[in-house]
Amino acid sequence: MFVQKGKPKVSDDPRVIDAYLVASARLGERDAFARLVGLRGARLYTHARRLCDDAETAQDMVQQAWVEIWRGLCGLRDDHAFLPWALRIVTRIAARDLRGRLA
Repeated sequence: MFVQKGKPKVSDDPRVIDAYLVASARLGERDAFARLVGLRGARLYTHARRLCDDAETAQDMVQQAWVEIWRGLCGLRDDHAFLPWALRIVTRIAARDLRGRLA
């Protein structure tokens, strides 16, 4: 459940919560972005860990993903699709990492 001080309950739906936080982060609210990191960081790490066999590399990929997410937040067309979009960013980073190791 997502509740703000003095405001009614927004939603229990994670997609609605993400959309609200994305919109707030776009307006420059760093706390909203920090909340996104807190809510979705473990999911991104789990995804990265499945894509590589090294925990440290997975952590580096997630850190790079958060940088790319922050930079690309204004380009996200559907705020409700934040998590799939963020997971694709992690996947692209993993693919770049793999290509770099194979080159």
